[in-house]
Formats: sequence, C-alpha cells, structure tokens
Amino acid sequence: MAELRTIRAGGAVPIGTALAALWDQREVVRAFAVRSVRIRYRQAVFGVAWAVAQPLALLLPYLWFFRRDGEGAVAATLAALIGWQYLSQATTNGAGALVNEAVLVRKTAFAREAPVVAAVGAAGVELAVGLVLFVVAGPLLGARWGWATVPGALAGVLGLAVVALACSLPLAALNAQYRDVRHALPFAVLVWLFVSPVFFPLDGRRRLLLAVLNPAAGPLETLRRALAGGEPPTLALPLSLGTATVIGVLGYRWFRRQAPTLADVL
Repeated sequence: MAELRTIRAGGAVPIGTALAALWDQREVVRAFAVRSVRIRYRQAVFGVAWAVAQPLALLLPYLWFFRRDGEGAVAATLAALIGWQYLSQATTNGAGALVNEAVLVRKTAFAREAPVVAAVGAAGVELAVGLVLFVVAGPLLGARWGWATVPGALAGVLGLAVVALACSLPLAALNAQYRDVRHALPFAVLVWLFVSPVFFPLDGRRRLLLAVLNPAAGPLETLRRALAGGEPPTLALPLSLGTATVIGVLGYRWFRRQAPTLADVL
C-alpha cells in the first residue's frame, strides 16, 4: 500500500513537495481512475463504442458540407476530432471531479489533486479506442503514414494530456466553490472547439499567434499532421505547451491555496 504523506496545503508548500505527495498516492489516483471508467460504462449497452460514435457523429456533417476538400482533409479532421474528444472530455470530467467525489473529499484525507488527475487519465480509454478506429479507417479516408507518424502522434497525445491537466486543476477548485462553472463550461468548451484546429488546418500567419493564445492548438495540429500525413511537429507544439505550462503552474499554485477549504465548501 502506498505511503500517505501529509502536507499542509497552503500557498507556502512548494510545488515539488506537493507533487511528491501526489506520487506517493499514485495508487489512490489509479483507484479513482478505475472507478471512473467503471461508473461511466456501467449499464451502458454499447460500452466504449461510444468513443467511436462521438467523433463520427461530428465528422459526418463535415463530410456532407465539406467533402470537396478531399480525402486528406477528411483524414486530418477525423484525427483532430479524436484528439478533441479526449481533450474536451478530460477537461470537463477533471473540472467536475472534486464535486463528483464530494463525499470522499469531506470524509477522507488524500491529495486533493488525485480525483482530477484520475479523471484526465481515465479519459485516455476512449482516446485509445479512437486511435484504433483511426488506424483502421484512416487509410480509407486518405491518411498517409510516414516516419513521423508514431512519435508525432505520441507528442500530440502527451501535449493534449498536459493541456487537459493544466486547465482541469484550477477549474476543479473553482467549480467546488462556484457551481456556475459547470453551467458555463459546456459553452466555453464549444467556443474552444471552434477556435481550435479541428475543422481547419493551422497554417498561415495565424499559426504562431493561435498556438500561443490557444494551448490546444499545437497538440491538435501535431496529431493532425502525424496521423493524416506522417509529418513531424511544427513550432506550434512547443509554443502551445509553453502556454499550457504557464497556465498549469499558476493554476496549480492557486489549487494548492484552495485545497485546505475544499472539504468545507463541497
């Protein structure tokens, strides 16, 4: 059984110390993740098939209205949709993780980050199913494998996980205090979709600016390029990850300051 390290959750606690305590409780994180997956698919007739249905449901209208863009564009859009499905689900579930686990947060001592990290990780199950879908359907839609397909896809997936975690931690603490967050989040995620390179490629002069302003832009574009064309990442990836890192560090510091009061407000 993992050793539970007790730390004060105030702002004076260094991030390194908090992360070390979270690592000590990695079995707690794993237990939350397994529980999340089981609850999500309990009594679901189609189970993880929903991971395939959701990106396809978004892709079909695109095919109908924009089929003139060619097969390569269809493959790139499907790749981006699979990545976006993970990002939106991981961020939404992560933001609601503390509220969903309110009973345990009030009664049990564990790292408050654990449910959030677990929610982001659990969303990876559907991402894996979506990637298998793309391996099967991608070549039929015009995808061309290349030397950068696997490392590029891994870089894109890891980038999306970083972005989801960076956004989820502060949102989870904010949602615990103000329930308006769960009502505003679906709208915010929808807006995020339309300003991300899902239905359009990240090119031209807007590439670098959008990569800085939108942390999801670089990882999504990397996934598009790797899965659809076997192309390596561009400068957009490190720029977006730089923005995600800033958001994550600032958001995590704020999360740690709110941690001592979470049991009281939930």
